[in-house]
Amino acid sequence: MKLVTVDRLQPGMVVAKTVFGADRQVLLASGMVVKPQFISQLRRRGVPSVYIVDERFPDIETADVVSAETRVEAMAAAKEVLSEVKDRAKSGLGKLTGTEARKVKDQVNNIIDELIQNRELVVNLTDIRAADDYTFGHSVNVCILSLMTAIGLGYEPQRLRELGIGAILHDVGKTQIPEEILNKPGVLSAGEFEEVKKHPTYGFEIVRRQDGLSSLSAHVAYQHHERSNGEGYPRGLIGTEIHEFARITAVADVYDALVADRVYRRGFLPADALDIIAGNAGRFFDPKVAKAFGDNIAPYPVGSLVQMSTKEVAVVVKVRRAYPRHPILRVIKDGRGHPVGEPYDLDLTQHRDVRIARAIDERGPVDPRDVKQLL
Repeated sequence: MKLVTVDRLQPGMVVAKTVFGADRQVLLASGMVVKPQFISQLRRRGVPSVYIVDERFPDIETADVVSAETRVEAMAAAKEVLSEVKDRAKSGLGKLTGTEARKVKDQVNNIIDELIQNRELVVNLTDIRAADDYTFGHSVNVCILSLMTAIGLGYEPQRLRELGIGAILHDVGKTQIPEEILNKPGVLSAGEFEEVKKHPTYGFEIVRRQDGLSSLSAHVAYQHHERSNGEGYPRGLIGTEIHEFARITAVADVYDALVADRVYRRGFLPADALDIIAGNAGRFFDPKVAKAFGDNIAPYPVGSLVQMSTKEVAVVVKVRRAYPRHPILRVIKDGRGHPVGEPYDLDLTQHRDVRIARAIDERGPVDPRDVKQLL
C-alpha cells in the first residue's frame, strides 16, 4: 500500500483503501482499477491523495484505530449537524437541537468503544478527505486523536464522553464565519484573522446553550486556540488556566491540520508533524499532553518509505506501540541507491546501531512557512 497524490495517479493502478465522502457515498472503492474518469472525478471533488496497491509489498497491511464504518458515520453526523447549525446562523447565532446533541453523543460513544478495544494500536493511516469535506473529517479526526490521548492519560468514561463531544464540536463556531474567509487558500489579512478569532467564542455560546451538553464540552470549543505561553486566543490564557480538555484538543487540532493534504498545499509527514508538536511543548502545548499524544502516533506509518542511517532505503512493515521509532523495515535499496536482489526485513529493536535518518516524501515538498499559520 502506498499513498500517492491524485496528480501522480495513473490508469491501471489499484485502489488499496476506499475513499469516502462525508455523506457516506463511496468516491472510490478498495480494489477498483483506476480509470481516467475516476481521476477527473477525484480532482473535481478536491481529493488530494489516494492509497494504491504497491505490488512490491502485497503482504503489508495495517488496521485503523477506528473502523471505516464508524469513521464514515461520524463524518456524516458531523456534516449533518454543522450544516444545520450553519443554516440557522443566517437568522442569528446558530444553535444545536436536542436531536443533534444526541446524534453527536451517539457517535462519540461509538468512537470511544472502538478506541478502548483497539488501545494497543497506533495511528498508522492518513485520512483522505475531499476538499468540501475537510471540516467534517477534521472534526472527527480531532475527536479520535483527543480521545486516544485522554485514554493514555487514564480518563474514565464520563470524562471521555465530555471531552469527545467538545472535540468533535470544537470548530462549531466556524459556522458563523464567512466561507470566503474560511476557504481562502492564502495567508489571511489582519482583518480576516480577527474575524476567524471570533469562532471559539461563537462555539462556546452554541454548545453551552444546549441543555444536554456539559459546560466542559463548551470550554473545549472556547479554549482550543489558547496556548500555554499566553499567545493564544480569545483570552490569552496561560498554562493551567486552560482546561485540560482544551489543552488536549489543541494538540490534536494542530497535528491534524499539519498532516492533512489540502488542494493548495501538501501535508507534513507524521514524523515532521510530531517533531513540530514536541518542539513546541512547554511553549504552546502542555508537555504532558504532547507526550501522551505522541505515544499514539506512528512517526513512520506502515507502508511509508524511509532512509536509514546506513543510506539504505526501506518500507515500514510493522509499527509496535512500545517501539514506535524502531519499526520493522523491509530493505529495498542498498546504501548506493541500487535495488537489492531480494528485499529483506530488518527489526530495528534488534539493530539499535541502525536508525531511521529521515522519512521519504514522494508527494513533493512542503512549505515550512505553513507551520506558523497552523500553530
